[in-house]
Amino acid sequence: TIQIANELHALLNSAKLVPPYILVGHSMGGLHIQTYAMLYPEDIAGMVFVDPTPKELVDTLSAESLENLVLAGAAEGVFDEVEAGLNESIPTFKSLPSLPDVPVVVITSSFTGEGNVDKSQWEELKGYHQNLSEEVSDGTHIIATKSGHYIQMEEPDLVVGAIQSVFNKVK
Repeated sequence: TIQIANELHALLNSAKLVPPYILVGHSMGGLHIQTYAMLYPEDIAGMVFVDPTPKELVDTLSAESLENLVLAGAAEGVFDEVEAGLNESIPTFKSLPSLPDVPVVVITSSFTGEGNVDKSQWEELKGYHQNLSEEVSDGTHIIATKSGHYIQMEEPDLVVGAIQSVFNKVK
């Protein structure tokens, strides 16, 4: 995750895109934008997390939880990241400072359809997402009531609205 955040930073600089940025991350991408914001807080104007993987759970990924990700339709790249040592970066990730105090929206899926997690797992995930939204003074937590994990595909207007909301606060 730290490597990906550094690569994103280099890419944005080489593209001559001038900060500050609004970062949007889905699933494991939530970890990447969170890491970027912690490493380069001065570059961040706002953030939107779309059903993000909680940092608290990544180091506990097991064969069973990976199977649940398959059922939920996770992309093959998620497994590649885990195998490539994502778990090894978690202690470093957990030691980084908290999010910069910028507008944040966290969207949690309702996990409808195939690959449902049980109610207690969903409540735990929802709690982590709520806590993430409360790390900043202007955080919002939204439940996507008609979506599984791929909210951006199933309720794209909800994601676009969250991005627009953050943009309107920082423009």
